[in-house]
Amino acid sequence: VAHAKSELNTRAPSGRKATGILVAVASPKNSRRKVSQKIDSVLRKTVKSVIREKAPSFVRAAPATGMPSNAQLKKSGLAGYSVEPKVSKLKLKRQGRRVIVSCEVRVRVSPWTRAGTNLEMNKTATVTGSGSVTSANSKRAISNSSEACVEAVVIQVTSNQVVPFLIAKAK
Repeated sequence: VAHAKSELNTRAPSGRKATGILVAVASPKNSRRKVSQKIDSVLRKTVKSVIREKAPSFVRAAPATGMPSNAQLKKSGLAGYSVEPKVSKLKLKRQGRRVIVSCEVRVRVSPWTRAGTNLEMNKTATVTGSGSVTSANSKRAISNSSEACVEAVVIQVTSNQVVPFLIAKAK
């Protein structure tokens, strides 16, 4: 049995001292398989990218190392949060030679505990955003438009609501 000891790096990727928040972006849990793995990937990468851009002083948990223990978080002075994006709706409405792709994205932000996320009043937030894209009526155009819809909505939601929520929790 191998034993490993992990140290918590309290430096943000920017090299600056962290602001007190460690963020882990969870893999999307889209229960309906209407959503492709590619859209799931776009969702997760986009959330990570927006957080990196808008809050460069946040520490991001690496998937390989996972989230630290509660003791490690406490020792480092960081609060851990899990950000869980999800496509909650993806609909197509055909109108002649065009298709309207409508999407709804939900992002939940929860305090981290070693057992997973812990839903705490006034500390957990769920944000929903929606959008639509008009597309040509081909399989490839619909696929690209679906990805574009999800990406645009998750950028908006993460930039305007998720990051400000986390910044407020860091204070």
